[in-house]
Amino acid sequence: MLFVYQPNNGQLVVFIWSLLTLVIDSTHSDQISQSYIVYYPNGTQYSPVNPAAQLLSTTTRNSLKLCAAACNQNRLCRIFDYDASALDQCRLFEGDIDTVGSIIAVPSQSRVGVVKIFAGVFSQHGLSCQTSCYETRYLTCSTNSTCECVPHTYWNTSTSICAPQLLVGGASCQQDRSMCREDFGYTCLPSNQCGYATIGSSTLTVTLQPNASVLYNTAGLSDGCTSIGTSSSTTASTQVTTEVVTSDITSDQTDQLPIDVTIAGYDNMTAGDDAMGLNAPRGIFVSSINQTFYVCDSNNFRVQRFHFGSRLGTTVAGGLGYPQRNIIMNRIWNVVVDSSEYVYVTDRNLNRLTKWPPNITVNVTQGTIASRGIGVWGVAFDQYNNMYTSLFDTHVIIRNNNTIVIGYYNQSGNSSTYLNYPRGIFFDKTSSSLFVCDSMNHRIQKFQLNSSVGVTVAGGNGAGSNPNQLNQPYFVWVSPKNGDMYIADTNNNRIQRWKMNDTQATTVAGTGTAGSLPTMLRSPVGVALNANETFLYVSDQGNNRVQRFELEG
Repeated sequence: MLFVYQPNNGQLVVFIWSLLTLVIDSTHSDQISQSYIVYYPNGTQYSPVNPAAQLLSTTTRNSLKLCAAACNQNRLCRIFDYDASALDQCRLFEGDIDTVGSIIAVPSQSRVGVVKIFAGVFSQHGLSCQTSCYETRYLTCSTNSTCECVPHTYWNTSTSICAPQLLVGGASCQQDRSMCREDFGYTCLPSNQCGYATIGSSTLTVTLQPNASVLYNTAGLSDGCTSIGTSSSTTASTQVTTEVVTSDITSDQTDQLPIDVTIAGYDNMTAGDDAMGLNAPRGIFVSSINQTFYVCDSNNFRVQRFHFGSRLGTTVAGGLGYPQRNIIMNRIWNVVVDSSEYVYVTDRNLNRLTKWPPNITVNVTQGTIASRGIGVWGVAFDQYNNMYTSLFDTHVIIRNNNTIVIGYYNQSGNSSTYLNYPRGIFFDKTSSSLFVCDSMNHRIQKFQLNSSVGVTVAGGNGAGSNPNQLNQPYFVWVSPKNGDMYIADTNNNRIQRWKMNDTQATTVAGTGTAGSLPTMLRSPVGVALNANETFLYVSDQGNNRVQRFELEG
């Protein structure tokens, strides 16, 4: 076989792909003769944007060449890596290294191979299947009997190749091309970014449970509405976007529930630890300046920052993983970011709150300890920059790391001066009041500045799912405009909006039943609003994602 070496610089070795196929399957050699593999040096590995969506298989092969052969046999494979030091592991991926992944250095005998393709490979695109494309790995016969791109790729008219579709919300796209992963429900929005269609004058996005398909029934509807149902037949797609007859959808009560947009985490809701993935997201904070949001990625022992419109997170605290978690971060629950972009993180298991500088580098491995306390859970600042922390395990709120201002140490209770496992806290500067999720009393308590006597402003009617009840609330966010409270009613799988002085709440996100449909949540624990209160952000812990809901008045 013919190799082209560059031995002096140690960077790339090129192996002509057509010669490999002569050994594997001579039938296909002519059709792919213009593609080849670029091999990266030892100590490299492919890092996909979305492993769950891009990883085709993980197998064992006895050599790098046999791993390349496995890639050749999978029509979606464009990248592979082979690690001799990891029991000959061979991983096959779809995608590329420009838009949906990158090559990273690793301390192992891993090596990456990238399939390089050219326009000549796709010369049969658009031709009749009767004479073409049956014997090429890069094209498939479509339902209209013409040679088209294989799944998860689109026809790029500028380069005349089938390029990988983009699988990240917010990625740049063009309106006249199918650049966005359609099986995720993405489309190219008017802003020229990949994202979900939303309920409007003509479109609706529906997210499906696994092993469910959608039936669209427009027959017999005299009022111009479209009904939506599900069947038990299986489909590989988890999301479907369709046109609807009218925006006046009133055929079912669930149609009126707000539909969310996933803005962080994988679309299939599996846990992940790369830039796109999350694992049990908890506390969330949204910047009032630019809608950048921060989330406690708890089981990855880090805080991730996401810029508006991007699905790729940047680690701004922690992130060293196991076993370093025992000294850096362990069980983080809440995050607050000040105007100078210092990041404050509460860590219940390590009994401390740490402060991390803005724009940390790899040299910052430990934040400054700003407060200590057994079971520290929530954090908030008043207008005088006093810091309050809730100590879940000892039933108190402390100020500035030294003074108990609410509750009695190690004593739980349900009267106006007691707390019972306080979780999230929020300081409303408009009313100069601290709001406390008194979780095991299933209520929200409001304490005026410098007062230790609380007033129940939400819940307090025992654990339950009625509009006047809560079940272990984990966090509360208070509107500075009108005093409305947005409560993560965690055990009820919903977000409640409770107006001041009302006796019951309105559900603004979730259905009260755990699930992963667009209208559902699973153990939501964090909630926040943007500055103009048009978007509600929810950390959907059980689904490993952050959801954004558009609020109505």
